[in-house]
Amino acid sequence: MKNAKRLLPRNAAVKLTKVFNQPMQFHILISGRVQGVGFRDFARRSAEKHGIHGYTKNLGNGDVEIVAEGARIALHEFLVVLEKGPPMGIVDRVRIDERDCDGEYSNFEIRI
Repeated sequence: MKNAKRLLPRNAAVKLTKVFNQPMQFHILISGRVQGVGFRDFARRSAEKHGIHGYTKNLGNGDVEIVAEGARIALHEFLVVLEKGPPMGIVDRVRIDERDCDGEYSNFEIRI
């Protein structure tokens, strides 16, 4: 029992080091057929469902930009939805930049 010394005693309290409810901000760029297919409204509805605040907007290069703030676990669930996209859309690439949450947003909006 080489690793027996590493095991915690039975009923020992364990502190989780990964905090799933930690607020985070994701800056997301989505490429593909994502403009003119209702992607921004799709993102807004999905964000509201997951309790995400921030915004989405179309970029001049054809991408969609999303700034999303919320609990880390909710953001990851939101990303899963975004990667699929709306029925008429095609998502080719998703780029994510994780940032500290500054609490700047109180809702999720579509920007023009």
